[in-house]
Amino acid sequence: LWHLKSELKSIIPIEVEEWVNEEGDIYKSITRSGFFNTVSIRMTQEKAQEPSEENFDIAFSSIIKSNVLFENPQKVRKMKFKLSGVSAERIKGFPWGDGSQELIKAEGDSFLIRTYSRIFNEKEACVFPLKSEELQAALKPTVFCQADAPEIVEAANNIIGTERNSWRAAKKIAEWVDKNMTPNYDVGFASAKEIFNNRKGDCSEYTVLFISLCRAVGIPARASVGIMYGGGLFAYHMWPEVYVGEWVSLDAKWLAVDKASGEYYTDATHLKFGHSNLDENMFKEMITSISEITGKYS
Repeated sequence: LWHLKSELKSIIPIEVEEWVNEEGDIYKSITRSGFFNTVSIRMTQEKAQEPSEENFDIAFSSIIKSNVLFENPQKVRKMKFKLSGVSAERIKGFPWGDGSQELIKAEGDSFLIRTYSRIFNEKEACVFPLKSEELQAALKPTVFCQADAPEIVEAANNIIGTERNSWRAAKKIAEWVDKNMTPNYDVGFASAKEIFNNRKGDCSEYTVLFISLCRAVGIPARASVGIMYGGGLFAYHMWPEVYVGEWVSLDAKWLAVDKASGEYYTDATHLKFGHSNLDENMFKEMITSISEITGKYS
């Protein structure tokens, strides 16, 4: 057998090993990517149809059953998480300091984290467009976040009109995304232009489109990567953050409203593991954020 190795160095690095005979038949193939590895082995149809005790579901590998059930998770304004089996070094790498989550206790490999729903006052928002050098990574177009595409620029300007308060404009964009997108969990990770044309997707597509529209008009935006609650489970989730004088979460897929102020907020069942600017490092950032956490938190 010939032993072939190939490597694709692109947005998602992929390594492939294949064992091939003289006729080109593949007897074994191993594919390695940042998310998971797959092994394919040539065998008879009868052998392939035999029952197997192995059972692995990629989707369920990032899910944990909650010990508390929430009838309306969007109304949860403060919450405690206990994470165990994760290194202290990894916990230190979580996004802290923006007022949405804090580490309140560490004992061995167990960590107690409190999350909050932040109510941002639109009167404190900065005007835009913003051009600060330190915010450029959250403003520039990327291969997935095509904020300079004519159709996205036109749509973004139509959505915000003459508004120049960054928080009010971001809320208009969030409302537009929420109204115009249709949830669809069969869509693979798509670019902003694809999403804008199809108007379908899950949390990733909502986030990419929202961020692209914000950047198109000069509002810095980035993605948070972590988990959130739904249906008795905590599972992988991606949601946006916007810079309006400070970084504030604004989950366009799960908009919640504070009755007292009328302001949008992101519920406290969201726990951030990391951030992504949706650039060429996006998948690496996502992998770094979840790979050491998935399957270990409790």
